Amino acid sequence: MNKIINVIFTFTLNIWFYFWFPFVLLGSLIIYTPIVAFFRIFRPSRTMFYFRKSINLYGKSVGLTAFPWIKVRVHNLPPKEDVPYIFVENHTSSFDPFVQGFLPYELVQAARGWALSLPILGQVAKFAGYLDVDVMSGEELLEKSKKLIKERVSVVFFPEGTRYVAAEMGPFHSTAFRVAVATECAIVPVIIMGIEDKPKKGSLIMRPGRIDIYCLPVLLPEEFYGLSHRAAKKLVRGKMAEFLKHKKEEI
Repeated sequence: MNKIINVIFTFTLNIWFYFWFPFVLLGSLIIYTPIVAFFRIFRPSRTMFYFRKSINLYGKSVGLTAFPWIKVRVHNLPPKEDVPYIFVENHTSSFDPFVQGFLPYELVQAARGWALSLPILGQVAKFAGYLDVDVMSGEELLEKSKKLIKERVSVVFFPEGTRYVAAEMGPFHSTAFRVAVATECAIVPVIIMGIEDKPKKGSLIMRPGRIDIYCLPVLLPEEFYGLSHRAAKKLVRGKMAEFLKHKKEEI
């Protein structure tokens, strides 16, 4: 019986989600385009802020489209002070970029080239300053990230570089930590759980369940002051791996 109910829930979720997904995109364009245009004319200095916040709201809207079959919960958000963060997150789903909309900050993401080449969404992300890790050299990524941090814009990195659905996280690339060390910007390690089957790699089928976004304690610059970017990477990955192991043992 439980298996039958799960099949019904999954079928209903996917019909509902994929029916409304294009309408959410269209509605977001209709609502947010005039707002951004208004600020472009009357408050040009705030245009990018509202443009990026609009993208965040769109991502959150996509996440909420799957409610109540999929519920997203965020735990231990860091303070919304007038300072940027570097968010370092595990990566297990193509849905990960959308749930960044539940983080209430002005932010951009470091993303793979295929995501930034998508019609409409990719062009919007590029205009917002999202970072193409497939095209930019390491130095260019570093310089553009430093510029964003200086402008008080938070940056999201998925340092595994690709979806990694094994029991443990994959190896980390170094860019996020080079940026953190160079800018002395606080790091927020983030573990996303329950998202790996929304959808599974190689599939478009969304599964019902709960997505938990756990923000680990903020790692302040003085906690990695004097460390190399490799040492900072090891420190952060260790904290994330320990938290992930602990949470999986609870399940």
